[in-house]
Amino acid sequence: MKIGILSMQNVINYGSYLQSYALKSVLEALGYDVFFVRIRPGKQIVHSSSITTGNSAKIDKYILKRIEHVIFSRKRRNSFEKDLFHRIGINDPINEAECDMIVIGSDEVFNCIQASSWGFTTQLFGDTAVPALSYAASCGYTTFERVEELGLSNDLSSALKKLKAISVRDSNTFEFVKRLVGSESMQHLDPVLIYDWKKEVLPQTKFKNYILIYAYDNRINNETEIKAIKSFAKKYNKQLISFGLYQRWCDKNIMCTPFELLSYFDSADYVITDTFHGTVISIKRNKQFATIVRDSNSNKLCDLLSRFDLEERQVSSITSLEDIITKAIDYDPINILLEAEKKRSIEYLHSNLV
Repeated sequence: MKIGILSMQNVINYGSYLQSYALKSVLEALGYDVFFVRIRPGKQIVHSSSITTGNSAKIDKYILKRIEHVIFSRKRRNSFEKDLFHRIGINDPINEAECDMIVIGSDEVFNCIQASSWGFTTQLFGDTAVPALSYAASCGYTTFERVEELGLSNDLSSALKKLKAISVRDSNTFEFVKRLVGSESMQHLDPVLIYDWKKEVLPQTKFKNYILIYAYDNRINNETEIKAIKSFAKKYNKQLISFGLYQRWCDKNIMCTPFELLSYFDSADYVITDTFHGTVISIKRNKQFATIVRDSNSNKLCDLLSRFDLEERQVSSITSLEDIITKAIDYDPINILLEAEKKRSIEYLHSNLV
């Protein structure tokens, strides 16, 4: 049986890549032939805005860091486009009609008001040429009110009702889908949490005695946050290292593949992140971590932490960082839950892919 995946494709993003790889691997382990499907472009209803990473008045102070950041970003893009995408077939997608069924997910495939190269397409909601289901889909910051305002709700409702089964990743998306289709969907974990990664992750010995920082390039830029993180690192005699992503205030910024990133999580003493997948990886690799929650991602991060009874890992005030990150996590019940959710996810996929 030939299964197509519609996901967040051609995105230079470690979390997006890992979830795509994990979902493909899980489906292949179930005995399916798995390919990525070409996204059918739609109209552009939103456009990306220019994002600055620093104050231009500080250009003299940070000019070398800016140059370093540009070089770092180019190396990362080259790694994804020339190697990683090819490794799992993202760069060679097939047409949806060539598949027997399609799995839509995971990640923010339902986030239709975010800027993207493909624009607004009902294909990602189930308007496909062959039967489809979703797996752990998220609407991100898209809201029912916003799609109503843009006149998209009828199109989305019609597309979603074509799906054989609907699986979402978080409670916010659960409510979003419920308002659009009038019925409840199932909730499942992000693919990164249900795949074991045993074949892909090798122990690393290059770095030790460090705090791993995982946040989008220069997004941790608040001076109070930086000062608190540096103070914690100094107190515990740890290096601050950002892997795969760039923070100009860290001791080191290290380029790596997504699989190397997982190994760097493994050997970190602590993890500080402000991203969904940074938190996902921390949980999966059983790390002592703290998550700085932003307004832009509070829905999905608070939901994720709540599902594992880890609300106390949320940093609402940076002054509480040390207390949060040094408090030990009992991962035994969490790992039991992960195994149960993995089994439930596989049952959902296997029973609906017929």
